[in-house]
Amino acid sequence: MGELYWIGHVVNDATYMLVFAQFVLFSIILWRIPSILSLTVHSIFNGREDELYAYLQRYMPWPLFRLIVHAQTAIGLSLSVWLIAERYDLIKTNHTPGDLLIPLALFGIIIVFEFLRRLTYRFFNWLYSPAHSYDDWRNYASIAEWIWCIFLPVVPLLALSPISPSIALIVLISLFVVFRMSLIFKSIKLCRSTEANPLQVFLYLCTHEILPYLYLIVGVGGLLYL
Repeated sequence: MGELYWIGHVVNDATYMLVFAQFVLFSIILWRIPSILSLTVHSIFNGREDELYAYLQRYMPWPLFRLIVHAQTAIGLSLSVWLIAERYDLIKTNHTPGDLLIPLALFGIIIVFEFLRRLTYRFFNWLYSPAHSYDDWRNYASIAEWIWCIFLPVVPLLALSPISPSIALIVLISLFVVFRMSLIFKSIKLCRSTEANPLQVFLYLCTHEILPYLYLIVGVGGLLYL
C-alpha cells in the first residue's frame, strides 16, 4: 500500500513540474526581453506587430522566441486535455509513471499538428498570395500565441484543484476560441488584401481553420479512449 502511495506522488510531482516548466519558459522571455508585456498589448491594439517583431529580435533570436512559445503551448495544452479528461473519467489512470505517456503523446501530436499547419499555410500563401503576407501572418500568429500562452498555465492549475473540472474546461475553450478567432480575423484581412473572392476565403476557413481541428479533436478523443 505504501508503494502505491509513493507511486501516485511521483505522477503528481511530475505534473506539477510540467506546470512549473511553463512558468520557467514564460520567465525566460520576460527576463530576456524588457517591457515585453506592455509592448505586446500596445502592438496588438495598434496593429503594429511588425514593430514588435523588430523589437523582439534585438533581445532574442526570432526562432528561439517561437520555439519557447510553441513549447509552452504544447505543454499547456497536453496537460490541460489530459487532466480535464481524467477529472471527467474519460481516461483511466493507475497512478503509475506510465500514465505520463498520455500527455507525452498529446505533446507530440500538438507539435506535429502545428508544424503541418504552418507548412500548409506557407504552401497556400506561395500559391495565392504575395510573399510578404506570410511574414505578416507569421508575426501576428506568434505574438497572438505568446499572449495565449500567458493565460494557458491557469488551466492545468484549475484542473488540479478540487473545484469542478467544468470551470477548467470553460476557461480552456474560452481562451482557445479567443486565440483562434483573432487569427481567423487576421487571416481574413490578409486574404482580402490580396483581392481573394469570398468563395476562396470561405474555402480557406473550412480547409485550414475548421477541418484540421475537427480531425485533431477526433484523433485526441480516440487516443483518450484507448
